[in-house]
Amino acid sequence: MNTYLETILSLVFIFFIFSIIAYILQEIVAINMEYRGRLLWRSMAQLLDGFRVAGRGIGRKSNLLTNAAANTNALFNHPQIKTLRKQLDRLPSYIPSSNFALAVMDLVGKNAPATAKTADLFTNIKLGLQNLPANSPEIYTVLENLVATSTGIKELQEKIEGWFNNYMTRVTGWYKSNTVITIRIIAVVVTLFFNVNVLKLTKEIYTNSQLRGVLTSAAMNVENNRQLMDVYLNQGRAAAIDSIAVHYKPLLDSARTAQDSIAIKKRIADEQATAVDAYTKKSRASIDTLYQKINAADIPLGWNGGVLNSILVKDSSGNVNGGDSIINILWILLGWGIAAGCISMGAPFWFDMLAKLVNVRRAGLIPGKDAVKK
Repeated sequence: MNTYLETILSLVFIFFIFSIIAYILQEIVAINMEYRGRLLWRSMAQLLDGFRVAGRGIGRKSNLLTNAAANTNALFNHPQIKTLRKQLDRLPSYIPSSNFALAVMDLVGKNAPATAKTADLFTNIKLGLQNLPANSPEIYTVLENLVATSTGIKELQEKIEGWFNNYMTRVTGWYKSNTVITIRIIAVVVTLFFNVNVLKLTKEIYTNSQLRGVLTSAAMNVENNRQLMDVYLNQGRAAAIDSIAVHYKPLLDSARTAQDSIAIKKRIADEQATAVDAYTKKSRASIDTLYQKINAADIPLGWNGGVLNSILVKDSSGNVNGGDSIINILWILLGWGIAAGCISMGAPFWFDMLAKLVNVRRAGLIPGKDAVKK
């Protein structure tokens, strides 16, 4: 029973490691291709200009900044948002709720009739909402409701921030659905690059007790160190970016002039950009470290002359056996296909599976032997 369990546990551990590698590669691609920035722009265009975010494609950057999205362009060109860009030709991948609220309130307030404007922003926002065209997007109906239930500008800002955070939770879901195809393609690339053949691995692990023991031990060590999920998946990256804005929020609230506010936002943008760059470098190093964990176990992965020669089946005379070679190639393709599908399921799934299998194995330890070692 332990042989079967340890074989499955070893395979799950391998899927977990390669799922992390695929995730890291996907994040590197997303950062460099500005996936988050593009989807953020589209989600804002849907919100402010009534554009429909349809399909799974994130769209080319050149197709985003259209004249038809006047409100969205005004938002992204507002100092509250523009200062979040690392470079002016790059879209921001993240907008703090406070920046969004302040920018929207300012833009709506500026829409108030020139003859009726006052020094009070809250009053100007009320006037600006009354001066909107009849076919204005639904966001302004939401703003009207928030204004009607607020007693002042501070309360209104807090309500807009809360509403924006809820909206961005949905945008996060859209982002995940948009990256499904990307992660599947990356899973195939990882599978082929490292020659991850599930069928071959299963046979090797099942028949090699030493290899099985090494992988089982490594799997149990990973399960004992749950912080690895944060280290390698860097799930705290978004929270870290959020914390930068939160850290400077008191300074923003107490800024005396518009120039001071812009300077603080520039500092936030710079620190967030530095955090993203550091993540990319750390991610590349993580891939090397993770592969070394697998490579150290001497698992049959990768490519060499022996692997290539084994694809074609030859008879005793050295001639290629066409029928057997085709079957062998189909067998290899099946092994690759299963591996790619498993890798694309994601590291969190495999980590949970790993934890369950480790608990099952621990429950089956023989008292006085492995149990004592624990």
